[in-house]
Amino acid sequence: MAADWNLDAILQAAWEALQHGCERASHPFHTPVLATVGDDGAQARTVVLRSVDGVRRMLSCHTDLRSPKVAELRGAPRASWLFYDRASCVQLRCTGTAGLHHDDPVALERWQAMSPRSRACYGQALAPGAVSDDPGVGPGSRDGYENFVVIACTLDRIDWLLLREQGHVRALFSWQARKWQGDWIAP
Repeated sequence: MAADWNLDAILQAAWEALQHGCERASHPFHTPVLATVGDDGAQARTVVLRSVDGVRRMLSCHTDLRSPKVAELRGAPRASWLFYDRASCVQLRCTGTAGLHHDDPVALERWQAMSPRSRACYGQALAPGAVSDDPGVGPGSRDGYENFVVIACTLDRIDWLLLREQGHVRALFSWQARKWQGDWIAP
């Protein structure tokens, strides 16, 4: 069966799908699940994929400085991203080390490129997860740049899985010796 599949082509297709997910809000990879480790164990939440850089092996999303995931990544910078495309039955699990950009050139560049509507999400008075009397607490009116963080994750592993009736197919790509090493693994 492996003769019918090409690891290099699979890796390239994975990066292309990630790029499409970043560029198109309708793409299933646009809103992956980002998992971190907190005091209570694994923590997972849906985020918006904001950038993809295959050369630098980097994925990024945005968050609020006050959100629990920032503290979790400061304590344990490993992160896992889960993507699933229901139409193609492809799952990607991407793992790497996350860096936080707050009040630095990366954060400022992203902030300046954002719409006022997106910026407003970071200007609310309450921190994400704070108890509120109002279920509809929306974006605040103050500048939220002080709360804006870019999470940039440098990947070192991509686990690709194709689910299909005639038997699943799975490949693991690991960053070793400055290049991707692909191997077939049991699904």
